[in-house]
Amino acid sequence: MDCKIALGLLSTILSITAVASMNITVCDCSQPKTIGLLDAELPSYCQETVAENPVIKKYQFFIKEEPHAHWDGFVCRTWVKTKKIEGFFFGGYDTTFTTSVRPMAEKECWEMVQYHRCFENGMEGAKDSFAFTASPVGPGAWMQTKEYGIINCLLQRITLRKDCVKCPITSPYGILTNNSETSFVRHRDSIIVWDASKANISDQCNLKELKNGTGLVTKVDTSSLKLVDNTAQLEFFYYENLENICKRPLRKLKNLDAAYLHITAQNWSHIYNEETKVCLDINMETAPCNGRKPHEFLLLDNEIAINNEELSAVHANCIAPAALYALSTILATVIPKRKGTNPIEKPRPTNFHVKSSRCGQKINFRWNSETLEITSIVDGREGCLTARGGLQPSLADCNQEKNQKWIFGLPNIPIKRKMDDGQPLLLQHHQYMEHQATVNENVLEKEIKKIYCGNLQVRRYTLMLLAEQNGLLAARANKLPACQRLKIYGDYFLVQQCKLENISVGMKETKCGPEPIFQNYTIGKDGFSLHPFEECFWANNFVNLNGKLYLWKDGDWSAIQPTAHLSTLKLVSKFTELEDNEAQYLLNSHDIFERPEYEQINAVNEIVNKIHESNTRSLSAILVNEREESRFWSFTSWAAKMRASLITVILVVILTICVIFLLWKYKSRIGGLQEILTHFAIGVQERRRRQNNVLTE
Repeated sequence: MDCKIALGLLSTILSITAVASMNITVCDCSQPKTIGLLDAELPSYCQETVAENPVIKKYQFFIKEEPHAHWDGFVCRTWVKTKKIEGFFFGGYDTTFTTSVRPMAEKECWEMVQYHRCFENGMEGAKDSFAFTASPVGPGAWMQTKEYGIINCLLQRITLRKDCVKCPITSPYGILTNNSETSFVRHRDSIIVWDASKANISDQCNLKELKNGTGLVTKVDTSSLKLVDNTAQLEFFYYENLENICKRPLRKLKNLDAAYLHITAQNWSHIYNEETKVCLDINMETAPCNGRKPHEFLLLDNEIAINNEELSAVHANCIAPAALYALSTILATVIPKRKGTNPIEKPRPTNFHVKSSRCGQKINFRWNSETLEITSIVDGREGCLTARGGLQPSLADCNQEKNQKWIFGLPNIPIKRKMDDGQPLLLQHHQYMEHQATVNENVLEKEIKKIYCGNLQVRRYTLMLLAEQNGLLAARANKLPACQRLKIYGDYFLVQQCKLENISVGMKETKCGPEPIFQNYTIGKDGFSLHPFEECFWANNFVNLNGKLYLWKDGDWSAIQPTAHLSTLKLVSKFTELEDNEAQYLLNSHDIFERPEYEQINAVNEIVNKIHESNTRSLSAILVNEREESRFWSFTSWAAKMRASLITVILVVILTICVIFLLWKYKSRIGGLQEILTHFAIGVQERRRRQNNVLTE
């Protein structure tokens, strides 16, 4: 009997263990250890934040100009025009005119400015230019050289500038001097004089208004604010504190030095559509913005309102809803008109809303400062006020089109400005474009955050439900370490650590098929826990072991590979870099073009000034020529050469005759002297001979 029992037990053991086993990890949670508490609350950025509502303000944009001044200066110039007449033997005359510069003193220039006289001669001209120009007059003389001269004068008013305290004094002729105390300079052959006190600009304080308009003001931080002018596409960041600039209370810009804003409290403005450029009135009709019909709206907590003074202009007016809205609406007001109120100084607004003609439901309109949409909710669905060309606006699905964008203010009218005036505004325009890009990014960020926070909320609730069913799977879904489990307690989860064990799982054949077995346990549905062995616990031949699916096949637990996958988005893992080829489109340049060539520029300016002073269009007429005019002969150039050759021959002949005559005269006088000496010598010899004869006797 004992042998039969032993053989039966042996056969049972063999039937259980006579198969291959598999090593897996299981969690023994019979005596779990508490290790902490898990917080499943949503992060702070998922909390609803109340954005600060913008306020409509009127503004003026100023820049503080560098002290500068421009005043009148005077250019004085004198020159002597000389007439030289040379008389010749044959009765001809050679007349030449020459011009020479005459230096001028500062006092002489101021006298010329005051009296408009060129010494003893009066000057002619008008307004900014006076001159005295004349040629000398006088007769010639035979075989003599006569010279006659007369002084010519030129006086011209010019504008002198000094663009900053340390800047030089400049003129149409270029830079004059860096010394503000100087009252005159000599420039080429002229003298320039001015009142030296005009150049002292250290005490000046000038503000220049570049732009004014209406914008939306919001607070950025504790010390600064932001004003956005959507009409002009400008954005200003400025400090909240007032500064006394040129005796005016102004607010300084943060991104630009010497730039200021003057803010006026005004919380109402027109509303116009970005696409149609037409304004909205309080009867939900469109009208030209330059007419009398458009009304000014208030903006209170992003809700559109109107002044009580304009309530009398409101009348029943049906708004045609789009196909989305089957309910027609009429305009209505709820606050009676108050007499004696001043809407400009102390506005008393009332909500601007529509009232259903069927059920009396009040529907307020709201304006979104980021998307620029005017929205309203009808029958529980939100719609946007949509402009239609030539028709009354209607409510339609929001689609971010331009006909659904409404801007507080008036359409911007382009104004021609100087280039220097446009630079500060260009910076604010760039700031606005950055703002628009940031707004778009913020809208996208809010949408992403909304989706992510919604997913976190779903994950939280899913984790709660999962923890109620299986704490190990809940911990695994939350990526906690192995063999930890979660137990829910209110809004928190208790984290417990179970004992981790490595076991060898065998197989037991049941009526439902092969099932895993370890001692008196099988593997739980989660794939990690131990569960008391039951027939048909795994009823479909598939087993979860450590999160993977296995099937008993060929005497072993074989893993099953998936044959299909969940559909997912195809996300870009990396964006490729772009090599910028902008250098191919840049113009070739050299630093020589950036260096000022003052001498060449001054030479050109001098020629231009001389042409202007002489009132001529010919350059040759102003050049000084030593033989500008000759009246001796009127022959052509070859005849003049023949004349010069003939005169040369005659002079040579006369000179030769004179030399011959002198030589002949000299020779004649030498011959007579020789004869006298001969007679004198003979007489002396005769006397000596006679004396010798007397002595001999």
